[in-house]
Amino acid sequence: MNQEHPQERDLLQQQLGARDERLRQLEQRAIDQHSRWESDATEWQLLQRHRNDLAEWLIDSATNEAGKLIKTVVEAGLGGEAFVPCSFTATTNGRRYRLDLASTEYEIKEVTGNG
Repeated sequence: MNQEHPQERDLLQQQLGARDERLRQLEQRAIDQHSRWESDATEWQLLQRHRNDLAEWLIDSATNEAGKLIKTVVEAGLGGEAFVPCSFTATTNGRRYRLDLASTEYEIKEVTGNG
């Protein structure tokens, strides 16, 4: 750089320093977001497993060995649960069921076709 323009050189150095700081901040932000994403993904997988276990237990409680519904309401005892799925479908032994939360009881209906 030319010694005749020290102000331009100083300005350029400041701009480069500001750019480097911004890059550092963006890299740190990306690291933080990735960490949160991994934590959220792990929690989501745990919640999915919990929902699947709950569905299996509820369907087993409401059906006979052939998978036919013998009762449509099962007390799930979810009063102290931190995660209570409100409405979802589950497949057990080749049959699909829809589980709808009503208080802590699920109403269970067999789902036929695409419904």
